[in-house]
Amino acid sequence: GEIRAGRIPLWNPYNYCGTPFLAANHTSVFYPLRVVDYLVPGPIAIAWVELLKSLLAGLGAYLFLRRAMELGFWASAFAAALWPCTGFLVLWAGFTISQVGAHLPWMFLCADGCVRRPRSLWPVAFALAALVVLVSGHASIAMHVFLATGLYALVRLADEHGLRGLATKRALGAVVALALGFGAGALLSGPQS
Repeated sequence: GEIRAGRIPLWNPYNYCGTPFLAANHTSVFYPLRVVDYLVPGPIAIAWVELLKSLLAGLGAYLFLRRAMELGFWASAFAAALWPCTGFLVLWAGFTISQVGAHLPWMFLCADGCVRRPRSLWPVAFALAALVVLVSGHASIAMHVFLATGLYALVRLADEHGLRGLATKRALGAVVALALGFGAGALLSGPQS
Protein backbone atom coordinates (compact mmCIF):
# COMPACT_ATOMS: atom_id res chain seq x y z
CA GLY A 1 0.00 0.00 0.00
CA GLU A 2 2.85 2.40 0.79
CA ILE A 3 4.52 1.79 -2.57
CA ARG A 4 1.21 2.33 -4.39
CA ALA A 5 0.87 5.61 -2.49
CA GLY A 6 4.31 6.69 -3.76
CA ARG A 7 6.19 6.23 -0.47
CA ILE A 8 9.01 3.84 0.36
CA PRO A 9 8.03 2.00 3.57
CA LEU A 10 10.74 2.57 6.15
CA TRP A 11 8.88 1.39 9.26
CA ASN A 12 6.24 -1.24 10.04
CA PRO A 13 4.10 0.07 12.90
CA TYR A 14 2.00 -3.13 13.08
CA ASN A 15 4.76 -5.52 14.16
CA TYR A 16 5.30 -5.40 17.94
CA CYS A 17 5.83 -1.72 18.81
CA GLY A 18 7.22 -1.07 15.35
CA THR A 19 10.09 -2.58 13.38
CA PRO A 20 12.24 -1.46 10.46
CA PHE A 21 10.69 -2.41 7.14
CA LEU A 22 13.04 -1.27 4.40
CA ALA A 23 16.17 -2.15 6.38
CA ALA A 24 14.82 -5.64 7.10
CA ASN A 25 16.25 -7.62 4.22
CA HIS A 26 13.49 -10.25 4.22
CA THR A 27 10.89 -7.69 3.10
CA SER A 28 12.58 -7.58 -0.33
CA VAL A 29 11.12 -4.19 -1.23
CA PHE A 30 13.41 -3.80 -4.27
CA TYR A 31 13.11 -7.36 -5.60
CA PRO A 32 12.15 -7.06 -9.30
CA LEU A 33 9.23 -9.51 -9.12
CA ARG A 34 7.66 -7.45 -6.34
CA VAL A 35 6.41 -5.18 -9.12
CA VAL A 36 3.52 -7.64 -9.47
CA ASP A 37 2.67 -7.09 -5.78
CA TYR A 38 2.75 -3.36 -6.26
CA LEU A 39 0.58 -3.37 -9.37
CA VAL A 40 -1.93 -6.06 -8.41
CA PRO A 41 -3.27 -5.67 -4.88
CA GLY A 42 -4.57 -8.76 -3.15
CA PRO A 43 -3.58 -12.40 -2.79
CA ILE A 44 -3.76 -13.17 -6.52
CA ALA A 45 -0.36 -11.49 -6.85
CA ILE A 46 1.23 -14.25 -4.76
CA ALA A 47 0.35 -16.87 -7.35
CA TRP A 48 1.70 -14.75 -10.21
CA VAL A 49 4.94 -14.00 -8.36
CA GLU A 50 5.44 -17.72 -7.64
CA LEU A 51 4.80 -18.59 -11.29
CA LEU A 52 7.21 -15.91 -12.54
CA LYS A 53 9.82 -16.95 -9.97
CA SER A 54 9.58 -20.59 -11.08
CA LEU A 55 9.87 -19.61 -14.76
CA LEU A 56 12.85 -17.38 -14.00
CA ALA A 57 14.54 -20.13 -11.98
CA GLY A 58 13.93 -22.69 -14.72
CA LEU A 59 15.23 -20.36 -17.42
CA GLY A 60 18.37 -19.69 -15.39
CA ALA A 61 18.94 -23.41 -14.90
CA TYR A 62 18.41 -24.07 -18.62
CA LEU A 63 20.86 -21.36 -19.70
CA PHE A 64 23.44 -22.47 -17.14
CA LEU A 65 23.24 -26.09 -18.23
CA ARG A 66 23.31 -25.26 -21.95
CA ARG A 67 26.07 -22.63 -21.89
CA ALA A 68 28.28 -23.47 -18.93
CA MET A 69 27.82 -27.23 -18.66
CA GLU A 70 27.36 -27.63 -22.44
CA LEU A 71 24.57 -30.19 -22.08
CA GLY A 72 22.17 -31.02 -24.87
CA PHE A 73 18.74 -29.47 -25.28
CA TRP A 74 16.68 -32.28 -23.75
CA ALA A 75 18.96 -32.81 -20.76
CA SER A 76 19.00 -29.08 -20.04
CA ALA A 77 15.25 -28.71 -20.53
CA PHE A 78 14.46 -31.66 -18.26
CA ALA A 79 16.78 -30.45 -15.49
CA ALA A 80 15.49 -26.89 -15.85
CA ALA A 81 11.92 -28.15 -15.45
CA LEU A 82 12.96 -29.93 -12.25
CA TRP A 83 14.89 -27.04 -10.70
CA PRO A 84 11.81 -25.05 -9.54
CA CYS A 85 10.47 -28.32 -8.05
CA THR A 86 13.43 -28.92 -5.74
CA GLY A 87 12.68 -29.40 -2.06
CA PHE A 88 14.04 -26.05 -0.92
CA LEU A 89 12.11 -24.01 -3.45
CA VAL A 90 8.89 -25.96 -2.88
CA LEU A 91 9.16 -25.95 0.92
CA TRP A 92 9.73 -22.20 1.06
CA ALA A 93 7.36 -21.26 -1.78
CA GLY A 94 5.51 -18.10 -0.88
CA PHE A 95 8.34 -16.90 1.35
CA THR A 96 11.12 -14.55 0.34
CA ILE A 97 13.72 -17.14 1.31
CA SER A 98 12.94 -19.13 -1.85
CA GLN A 99 13.50 -16.09 -4.05
CA VAL A 100 17.18 -16.18 -3.14
CA GLY A 101 17.65 -19.87 -3.92
CA ALA A 102 15.86 -19.54 -7.24
CA HIS A 103 18.69 -17.33 -8.54
CA LEU A 104 21.52 -19.80 -7.89
CA PRO A 105 21.73 -20.92 -11.56
CA TRP A 106 21.94 -17.29 -12.68
CA MET A 107 24.86 -16.71 -10.32
CA PHE A 108 26.62 -19.83 -11.61
CA LEU A 109 26.00 -18.80 -15.22
CA CYS A 110 27.41 -15.30 -14.68
CA ALA A 111 30.40 -16.60 -12.71
CA ASP A 112 31.15 -19.03 -15.52
CA GLY A 113 30.92 -16.20 -18.03
CA CYS A 114 33.33 -14.08 -15.99
CA VAL A 115 35.84 -16.94 -15.89
CA ARG A 116 35.57 -17.70 -19.60
CA ARG A 117 35.43 -14.11 -20.89
CA PRO A 118 36.41 -11.57 -18.22
CA ARG A 119 36.65 -8.71 -20.73
CA SER A 120 33.02 -8.81 -21.80
CA LEU A 121 29.68 -7.87 -20.30
CA TRP A 122 29.68 -10.90 -17.99
CA PRO A 123 30.97 -8.89 -14.99
CA VAL A 124 28.01 -6.52 -15.45
CA ALA A 125 25.65 -9.49 -15.59
CA PHE A 126 27.33 -10.90 -12.47
CA ALA A 127 26.81 -7.57 -10.70
CA LEU A 128 23.12 -7.56 -11.64
CA ALA A 129 22.72 -11.18 -10.50
CA ALA A 130 24.43 -10.40 -7.19
CA LEU A 131 22.21 -7.35 -6.78
CA VAL A 132 19.05 -9.41 -7.32
CA VAL A 133 20.22 -12.07 -4.86
CA LEU A 134 20.98 -9.44 -2.22
CA VAL A 135 17.64 -7.65 -2.52
CA SER A 136 15.51 -10.76 -2.96
CA GLY A 137 15.18 -11.91 0.62
CA HIS A 138 17.20 -13.32 3.47
CA ALA A 139 20.83 -12.26 3.65
CA SER A 140 21.87 -15.56 5.26
CA ILE A 141 20.65 -17.58 2.27
CA ALA A 142 22.27 -15.03 -0.04
CA MET A 143 25.60 -15.74 1.66
CA HIS A 144 25.07 -19.46 1.03
CA VAL A 145 24.43 -18.69 -2.64
CA PHE A 146 27.58 -16.55 -2.78
CA LEU A 147 29.62 -19.25 -1.05
CA ALA A 148 28.43 -21.86 -3.55
CA THR A 149 29.11 -19.44 -6.42
CA GLY A 150 32.61 -18.74 -5.11
CA LEU A 151 33.38 -22.45 -4.86
CA TYR A 152 32.02 -23.00 -8.36
CA ALA A 153 34.14 -20.09 -9.66
CA LEU A 154 37.26 -21.58 -8.06
CA VAL A 155 36.59 -24.94 -9.69
CA ARG A 156 35.98 -23.23 -13.05
CA LEU A 157 39.19 -21.21 -12.68
CA ALA A 158 41.19 -24.36 -11.96
CA ASP A 159 39.48 -26.14 -14.84
CA GLU A 160 39.97 -23.29 -17.30
CA HIS A 161 43.56 -22.35 -16.40
CA GLY A 162 44.93 -25.36 -14.53
CA LEU A 163 46.35 -25.17 -11.04
CA ARG A 164 49.65 -23.77 -12.27
CA GLY A 165 47.95 -21.27 -14.54
CA LEU A 166 46.04 -19.54 -11.74
CA ALA A 167 48.77 -16.89 -11.48
CA THR A 168 48.57 -15.95 -15.15
CA LYS A 169 47.32 -12.61 -16.36
CA ARG A 170 44.15 -14.10 -17.86
CA ALA A 171 43.25 -15.96 -14.64
CA LEU A 172 43.85 -12.83 -12.58
CA GLY A 173 41.62 -10.92 -15.00
CA ALA A 174 38.84 -13.42 -14.32
CA VAL A 175 39.30 -13.03 -10.56
CA VAL A 176 39.18 -9.24 -10.92
CA ALA A 177 36.04 -9.50 -13.07
CA LEU A 178 34.37 -11.67 -10.40
CA ALA A 179 35.42 -9.34 -7.59
CA LEU A 180 34.28 -6.22 -9.44
CA GLY A 181 30.96 -7.83 -10.34
CA PHE A 182 30.29 -8.91 -6.78
CA GLY A 183 31.42 -5.57 -5.37
CA ALA A 184 29.24 -3.58 -7.75
CA GLY A 185 26.23 -5.77 -6.94
CA ALA A 186 26.82 -5.34 -3.21
CA LEU A 187 27.13 -1.58 -3.55
CA LEU A 188 23.99 -1.34 -5.67
CA SER A 189 22.04 -3.27 -3.04
CA GLY A 190 22.99 -0.71 -0.38
CA PRO A 191 19.58 0.99 -0.11
CA GLN A 192 17.98 -2.33 0.88
CA SER A 193 20.35 -2.86 3.78
